[in-house]
Amino acid sequence: MNKYALIGYPLGHTFSPTIHNTAFKHYNMESDYGSLEIEESIFSKKIEEIKREDWAGFNVTIPHKQRIIPLLD
Repeated sequence: MNKYALIGYPLGHTFSPTIHNTAFKHYNMESDYGSLEIEESIFSKKIEEIKREDWAGFNVTIPHKQRIIPLLD
């Protein structure tokens, strides 16, 4: 199963998991979309941990849109 997520903080207001998981189900895709709330104080450390895990992709929202750029590979 492919895992995807939205990275940001706070994320209590997001509809992204509902929207993406509905689309995955509609198209019979074996995928899951969640959300990862990451506070700014632990952002770099948490991204390095996530990069060692089995993720297919992410969307990034506030406040991390620009902070993520140097951490991409």
